[in-house]
This record gives sequence, C-alpha cells and structure tokens, in this order.
Amino acid sequence: MDCLIVERPEVCPQRPQGLCADKGYDYPSARQAITDRHYTPHVRSRGEERAERAANPGYRARRWVVEACHSWLNRFRKILVR
Repeated sequence: MDCLIVERPEVCPQRPQGLCADKGYDYPSARQAITDRHYTPHVRSRGEERAERAANPGYRARRWVVEACHSWLNRFRKILVR
C-alpha cells in the first residue's frame, strides 16, 4: 500500500477513503496496517458469505467481471489457443 502509483487525494476527516479487501486480509495486523494509512477498512470477514447464503435461500454468489469473461473465453478453445 505504500508503493501505490496513483496519487491519493488529500486525506480529510469529512471525506474518508475506503479500502475494500477480501477475506485474506481479515486479521488484526492487516486491519491495523489499513487504518495506519488512514483508510477505512471494508473487509468481509470469514463466514459472512456463508451466513448470508443461509439467511437468504434465493442467494446466488456473484462473480467478478474478469472471472466471468475468462469463463466465457474458456468455452471457445480456438480463441483461447490464439
């Protein structure tokens, strides 16, 4: 996080900046590193998706756009080889 290429806007309490992270960053030292750099952490905790799925029987997991695109390209082997 210290070597980000994109310049951040000026940090101010009126407009806090958030940082979204996945379950791999759900431990105290990672959360502390995020808050030390003046970000608001948005980290899904482990088991949160499973609990959401159990609470809503019609829940369907969403895929990232990149994963959906790779899946689509994977179905067309001729394009994948080239």
